[in-house]
Amino acid sequence: GDGGGGGGGGDDTTTLDDEVRYQALFDALHEMRSTIATEIGVAKGRHMPPFSIARNNILENLARKTPDSLEQLLGANYKDSSDGVFIRNHGERVWKTLQKALAIFRGEVPPASPPPQQQQQQ
Repeated sequence: GDGGGGGGGGDDTTTLDDEVRYQALFDALHEMRSTIATEIGVAKGRHMPPFSIARNNILENLARKTPDSLEQLLGANYKDSSDGVFIRNHGERVWKTLQKALAIFRGEVPPASPPPQQQQQQ
């Protein structure tokens, strides 16, 4: 007999893989947002809460439905004006963050480890 079908494609059920991928991308975007908030906060000399940079909602959407290209990311229509501003200001960084997270998720790139020169000899 044959080994059975490989399961149908094309339906909208989320697999565990999708969830893991989503979480990996969301975490990467979340970390990027914190970094941006810190950088802007330092530049402005005051604390910037990360949610003032981008709402969780836009990070979730980008992690769930990743754009195919930087052009698509920048050209998309964002319902919330603050999302549009975030993408206009930080689109390239968002794109690079997504690409890197995807590469790590696929096992193409090992997760970044701290640079070796950070270890102090006692």
